[in-house]
Amino acid sequence: MSNAAKFKASSEHVESKCMKVRTLSEAVMEQIGQWIFDGTLAKGQRIVLKKVADELGVSEMPVREALKMLEAQGLVESVPYRGAWVRELSPEDIEELYMLRELLESKAAEVAVMRMTPEELAHLEHLAQVVEESIDAGDSLWYFQANQEFHFAFYSASKLRHVCEHIRSIWRSLAYYRLVHSTPFMIEYAREEHKQYLDAARRRDPDKIKQLVSESLRQHAAVLVEKYKTHNTNNGATSARVKGR
Repeated sequence: MSNAAKFKASSEHVESKCMKVRTLSEAVMEQIGQWIFDGTLAKGQRIVLKKVADELGVSEMPVREALKMLEAQGLVESVPYRGAWVRELSPEDIEELYMLRELLESKAAEVAVMRMTPEELAHLEHLAQVVEESIDAGDSLWYFQANQEFHFAFYSASKLRHVCEHIRSIWRSLAYYRLVHSTPFMIEYAREEHKQYLDAARRRDPDKIKQLVSESLRQHAAVLVEKYKTHNTNNGATSARVKGR
């Protein structure tokens, strides 16, 4: 099945023409965001509107609207009359986004453990098992998708819809950097982290989950920024050697 066929099969269809354009734009946004997440679109890469439209089998209008939404989320930046590019974050951007993550996610988790239903807890236990399976399989992309689903399900139990929407937006902005620059330690650490999260949820302990989320995010931010700086330094040195030949 072609990308366009897969995309159309997953898109929502409604009768209202106006609503269909809005919903299609959101579906296109999700697809472009996924391409950024899995590395199909690399940081700094130009996003050619017509190429994306042709790839997905849609007109240019929903692609244009999708890029505006992605720009608002910080994933894409546009230059008038020149086009749109996948945004490249600085170490300072990453640190600031993790500060926001800590504020939002610690609050969402704190509320979630007090509002979580037995069914939601059982679902989280299942998702934690899926994360472990992805780690055992050594599949980093599967891990990042499964880990994201676990955390979003956890925060969604808070019933804080607007907070959760902001959390999703920040995760999108950081997706490429987390995927490329995370370490095996960070991935393996998720096993124990999720066990601790679930234990706090079972005990309905808001103080403990808030502490766990804050400590985890601070550790991840430090590792991510350090890996990012090392990666850019090494690439710069390689580039300089090539130019000197």
